[in-house]
Amino acid sequence: AADAIRAADGDGDNSRGRDGATGTTSCVRRSSDGVLSCPNCFTVVCMDCQRHEEYDQFRAMFVMNIGVKWDVRLIFDERSKNLVETAANSENDEGSGAEIYSPVYCDACQTDVAVLELKEEIYHFSGC
Repeated sequence: AADAIRAADGDGDNSRGRDGATGTTSCVRRSSDGVLSCPNCFTVVCMDCQRHEEYDQFRAMFVMNIGVKWDVRLIFDERSKNLVETAANSENDEGSGAEIYSPVYCDACQTDVAVLELKEEIYHFSGC
């Protein structure tokens, strides 16, 4: 049946919808280190990410099915090696050069899945 369809196209040329030179379907492959989903409900939150070289986390610029808690500000505390909440409009943090983050949650189940680095606009996922 497939041979009959090819013959009906004329001299076996079936390049319609394909690369004319090779006869193969053109498809652009993305290089991603993974597809990330919410650890609670498995909703996909990122399809194009990069594994961080130093930390056990992924980072991404393009996400889906998430929400950002814009009113919450987090900074990295060197002593405890954790992100800690700070005042939302703290002038001290803005001027100190400290990286400021906001928590990111899954739209489907409200589970915290990442933080958004506000200056660089990069999402940092851990545990997904």
